[in-house]
Amino acid sequence: MQIKKIWIALCVFISVMAGTGAVAQAGEVMNAEVENNQIVLYVQNPGEVQSVECQIGTTQCTEIAYGMIEEQQTPVHTLILWDNSLSVREKYRPMIKEIMTNLAANRMPQEQITIATFSDQITYLAEKSGDFAQLKQVIDSVQYADQETYLTDVLYELLTDWNQKAEPGYKRIVIVSDGVDNKSLGYTKEELYELLEEHPYPIYTIGCTYENTDNSEALKNMFALSRMTHADSWTIDEIQDTMEVANSVAKGNQVMRIAVTPPNEICDGTAKGVKLTVTAADGTAQEFSTVVNMPFGAVETEPETKETETALPVPETVPSTQEQPEESQKQPIMDIRILVLLAVVVAVLAVVFVIVIIKITGKKKDSFESAPPEAHHEDAVDNNSGEREATEFVGEPEGDGQTAVFWANSAPTQRLILTDLTHPGRSFDIPISSGIVVVGRGSQDGCQVLIDYDKSVSHRHCQIHVENGQMKIQDLGSKNKTYVDDREVIQETVLNSGSIIKLGKVKLKVELRG
Repeated sequence: MQIKKIWIALCVFISVMAGTGAVAQAGEVMNAEVENNQIVLYVQNPGEVQSVECQIGTTQCTEIAYGMIEEQQTPVHTLILWDNSLSVREKYRPMIKEIMTNLAANRMPQEQITIATFSDQITYLAEKSGDFAQLKQVIDSVQYADQETYLTDVLYELLTDWNQKAEPGYKRIVIVSDGVDNKSLGYTKEELYELLEEHPYPIYTIGCTYENTDNSEALKNMFALSRMTHADSWTIDEIQDTMEVANSVAKGNQVMRIAVTPPNEICDGTAKGVKLTVTAADGTAQEFSTVVNMPFGAVETEPETKETETALPVPETVPSTQEQPEESQKQPIMDIRILVLLAVVVAVLAVVFVIVIIKITGKKKDSFESAPPEAHHEDAVDNNSGEREATEFVGEPEGDGQTAVFWANSAPTQRLILTDLTHPGRSFDIPISSGIVVVGRGSQDGCQVLIDYDKSVSHRHCQIHVENGQMKIQDLGSKNKTYVDDREVIQETVLNSGSIIKLGKVKLKVELRG
């Protein structure tokens, strides 16, 4: 009983510490994005505004438009990111569904809600919906599963995707989970925090405690996301009213959208400091700043088009009536010259065509007379070694559809085929009868199988070879280890066709053919 009281006190302490300074103050920049060559800043309600001034670097901007997002009908996107693993205690689950239902019911008129669960990747259950009936049905249907969750990885990839797409509108996230993991595999919490500093979005967090295990460190890491982005956070144990979360998110609806059109000379794509000065109706001024990547300026081609249009005035193209007789006298002479020239060209082409036909016919005859049937090969063969080399790439030059096929020689050989289970379009086909096949991420590290699309794979991760007819695998001191059928490779290990090897987060099916 005493231990339980200490545990509850610890949870409350974590929540209070995480929430300190989290609530957005007037004038805080909640989002900063580039939309249609404009810098758009979403600022927590600065009150009644008389004027707004903006300075980017040392340049004063004059084209500024502003207004509250509700008045301007600015799109609002709210993402509910839901941890539905069995580690979320059963007693919390009904309250979580009630909290989510309140969020859906309390949405803004122009707000669209996305509901997603996550494990090592995000599963979207409802996307950008304003239909309460649909959202309620999805919330009620969420089931809990036996799975591991990687909030750091999925959130990092989600935010990166948001930043690249730069979809217009005000965005925010509500997370319910048992904490932010911090591990060597995948992205770290420091990388996630750095990304949020560059591109902030309000992140409201609801933390679930474990029953018999201390997850206070993971909760502290998660609550830090709210503190960094000026949003609220809670442990679910301390929530007395399930409307508390919805009411807090509703306070965040009081946001002003400020759109600044920067002068073309500073639109170079680099990061620049942006300083806003907002003057209230009573004359008091607030200053706040952030850093934003500038858009790229538009190329002005209109003046060149106008010059082209005026370079050929119509009057100059119309001949005068006095010149017409002279031109009519020259016309027959020009026609004769053109006909003679065309006749000469046709004659020359005919002679060349006949010569080419004769030569081709002669070559074919010679080849039929001299070439033995066995001499037809598609690839060059070294007469001394009997070996040939060729490389074939099947599929598109880029993307998941590319398969690399390496042919070492013309004789039958065993081939190692590795297929990515997450992206089946990515497969590698390479001879393995002799020599060692090195698998890794480094293009300059002698890797025969290059997995350069996943950061969890080391530069030289593992090596595979055939010895006495048996395929073997060995880890090369990789950071995230090598596993065969979920068993860590400590020393050189026998590898069977059909096994699954795991390199970091990448799972590859192994096949040996030939």
